[in-house]
Amino acid sequence: MVCGTARKKDPTQLKVMTLNQTSYDPLAKAIRTKLRKCGLPLNGKVICSTEQSVDMTDGMPLPSMVFVPSTAGILAANVCIQSILSATLCER
Repeated sequence: MVCGTARKKDPTQLKVMTLNQTSYDPLAKAIRTKLRKCGLPLNGKVICSTEQSVDMTDGMPLPSMVFVPSTAGILAANVCIQSILSATLCER
């Protein structure tokens, strides 16, 4: 899962971590809360930024650098492919 990238400017601060390790991310917080209520584990892999969100101007949309969400998607695709490859190699 890719967490929120709104109000982020630095793609180098995107990290692969477990959901319970996230911070500075309102979307991840909402998902953690729902999973806790259902009694589900918080150890699934996510892509999340360690960058604090930039301040918002009243009435303005949530800004993010155009390359941050796309970098998060590429990183998520890499994690999926690596997971598939390692599972395939283990079966041999």
